[in-house]
Amino acid sequence: MAPEDPRLTQGKRDRERQAEIYFRVHAAMLADLGHPLTPGCAVLDFGAGAGATVYRYRRAGFDAYGVDIAEAGDYYRDKMRAEGLLGGDEPLRQLDLSNYRLPFDDGRFDFVFSHQVFEHVQNYDEALAEIRRVLAPGGVSLHVFPPRWSLREAHTFVPFAGAFHPAWYLRLWAGLGLRNQFQQDLGAAETVDYTGDLVAAVRAAHADGVDGLIDLVNRDHRAFAEVTGLVRDGGTASSAVGGAGEEHTIGGVSVVNVSGDAARLAWVADLVAEGALRAAITVTYPLEDAARALEEFTSGHTLGKHLITMR
Repeated sequence: MAPEDPRLTQGKRDRERQAEIYFRVHAAMLADLGHPLTPGCAVLDFGAGAGATVYRYRRAGFDAYGVDIAEAGDYYRDKMRAEGLLGGDEPLRQLDLSNYRLPFDDGRFDFVFSHQVFEHVQNYDEALAEIRRVLAPGGVSLHVFPPRWSLREAHTFVPFAGAFHPAWYLRLWAGLGLRNQFQQDLGAAETVDYTGDLVAAVRAAHADGVDGLIDLVNRDHRAFAEVTGLVRDGGTASSAVGGAGEEHTIGGVSVVNVSGDAARLAWVADLVAEGALRAAITVTYPLEDAARALEEFTSGHTLGKHLITMR
């Protein structure tokens, strides 16, 4: 088996080191507040990412769960299974983006926490109401996030980007060479990848619309319908996550939900062979490493993005 990319290995180490810090800080803060936690207490990581902190809590004997808007991947789930920590139900869950309801019963948790999450939350009242719903009577909620006017935004490292982030400003800092730990090998344009208003950006580049669209993000039908508005009459919009719902057309555009199958893969292979489709490939795996490739792709540790261009 080929060795793992050193950046992926280091990323896992960094996450577990951070999880250990969070675990100890939580214990100290809750003890100071008069709400010490003991093994067996139910805890929820709100914005759990790959699940490193959930794994740390389970190792310590807690009934720990995590939830996020994206799938956590299998890396920490498999570690919990291998160490007998998985339990009888799913510890790492995905938020339903159609209603943003936490997938847990009322009063389920003694402790709900988050780190570097609330700066991304768009509706504080709704998020806090859901957290309150799943907290048990007397439960505690602890959330750490940077101030909006922080000198250095915690994710991009761009000064004051928590409050001020137009595309030109981000491009300026990217052009000056500023990068976070995941952007070291990217150029300035790839670093910014500004999609604050995706619909407006596409319309600016293609005023007459586009012939086709593949949506990998919007499960909500209304959001899918909005991006379908970019397609010219007679074109096709497809959703890989069910955004088309039961519809077959939206306006003059054909819409469909799709999933991968052998026929479509053969069609894609033909396009590649004809030179009509080109994929920018940064990492390849031998066939015997297919399981590891899938784990790394789905665990949140991949760097950059998969880019496909057509002509």
